[in-house]
Amino acid sequence: MTNKLKEMKVHSILFLNISNYGGGTKPWGASGMGHFQPPSTDDGMIEVIGLT
Repeated sequence: MTNKLKEMKVHSILFLNISNYGGGTKPWGASGMGHFQPPSTDDGMIEVIGLT
């Protein structure tokens, strides 16, 4: 674990290629909210999320 992750008190890291996980949790909020692009299974990217 890097010092930055320790500093932010991250206890889990998720690697996702789906819009929700864990029984429907949507880490990005509703579609179109915020400054992030919505996740897509065909964009060639994996989303990385740190849980605190």
